[in-house]
Amino acid sequence: MKKRTLTQIGLVATLLAIPAKALAADFATNVITSAAADLLIGSGYVSAPLGIAMGYGNGKLTLADRTSALYSGAKLTTDFSTPRLGDYFVEVGMFSGTSKGSFRDLTALFGAVPGSSDYTLKETFLQAYVGRRLARDESDDRIPRWQILARVGFTYIDGALRANAYSLTEDPPIRATHSQDTEDWLGNVGLRADINIRPTTVRLFDSIGLPRPSHSRLVLDGEISGGIRNAKIYETLGSPSDEFIPTEAAKAQDVLTYGGVGRVTLLTAFEIRENWDFVLNFGIQSRYMWVHWDNVPDDPSLPGSRPRSNVRGNELLWGPYFQIGIQHQW
Repeated sequence: MKKRTLTQIGLVATLLAIPAKALAADFATNVITSAAADLLIGSGYVSAPLGIAMGYGNGKLTLADRTSALYSGAKLTTDFSTPRLGDYFVEVGMFSGTSKGSFRDLTALFGAVPGSSDYTLKETFLQAYVGRRLARDESDDRIPRWQILARVGFTYIDGALRANAYSLTEDPPIRATHSQDTEDWLGNVGLRADINIRPTTVRLFDSIGLPRPSHSRLVLDGEISGGIRNAKIYETLGSPSDEFIPTEAAKAQDVLTYGGVGRVTLLTAFEIRENWDFVLNFGIQSRYMWVHWDNVPDDPSLPGSRPRSNVRGNELLWGPYFQIGIQHQW
């Protein structure tokens, strides 16, 4: 009886092990984790409604050139592949930097009197994404000739703009300040195409005596985003010699902002030890956004000028993009 019982238990265990093994195979996961540091050396412009806090009759949407911009950050990405669920990835990152420059037009502050200006814009980006591989070339499981990935995510941007302007012909000169504290809450949808160019880079690296890369890809990356900007604007107008008390005003707006990011890069990885790669990625990145400011007049210099809503400003940040990192396959 005891022998028969043990045989029955063994049979049941065998029958249960077969689907359990199949289920484990279906959900077996191949995990790749990568950590990278980013750098963007940029230029472009921002827009600001100068004078808007002082009153509707004085405000004007004005462009300010980014004469210098330096942004850096880091990101952590985990890719996991399952036979049943497919290939997914999760990515989180932080990116921050500073832009500096001057405004093109100061008539909103000084009228026809010429002036000079400077500004500093500090921004911090917090991003989180989840994505999935939509399609790939199936001829090579290890290094596909091409693949297409989609992602959705969320971006939070904390910005602080500080601008100073001075009239050049007034005596004493008039000093104006414009400050913005902004928070952008954006949703993102993106697509990325990877094209395997390892054969080309191997021949190139061999010709110049460099180590062969473990893989090399041309990466085409695009993303659209949109959401709300919470802006708090504070302005002053007065004399730096304190001969009269400066006029102060504040204004808050919740405005619509939307746009996109595009990036073209060459990603090359070198094996440094088993299951560990050093990754180098460089190319061009561009970020273009529209901002719909409210209650900005068409031309404040005209008598009887009236505000109108949804005046669209433009913001551009673009330049060379660099990334270095490490990648580990578990």
